[in-house]
Amino acid sequence: MEENGKEPSSNGEEEDQNKSESSEKEEKKEKKLLGKKRDKDEKKEKKEKKEKKKENDDDIIVGEKEVAFLLDQRKRVTVHKFKGQLKVDIREYYDDNGTMKPGKKGLSLNLDNWNKLKDFIDKIDEAIDNIK
Repeated sequence: MEENGKEPSSNGEEEDQNKSESSEKEEKKEKKLLGKKRDKDEKKEKKEKKEKKKENDDDIIVGEKEVAFLLDQRKRVTVHKFKGQLKVDIREYYDDNGTMKPGKKGLSLNLDNWNKLKDFIDKIDEAIDNIK
């Protein structure tokens, strides 16, 4: 025993062991939290995919933040917000490994343009009939 009444430590081995156990516990906690976050993210992705796949007989896909109207396999009219503005997107899509993605070919109309296009519908139909 030393004069202060304490036994000398064996070169700090006990302290090193305690630090090692503490860091192992921290690592386990961190891994557990990361696993829970990953599981939560995966569930969220599955839910979003499921919502996008909701399709009725009229070829309408209702998503969380958009509604898409399928004109055919590769053409869609989508209503969504972009940078805070409501848009009507008329666009061709392409297949990227089983996922349909928007292509470069298409129009993105703001509400003023969309309303003007709707005003022209009867005139466009008339022009189609005249040109046939």
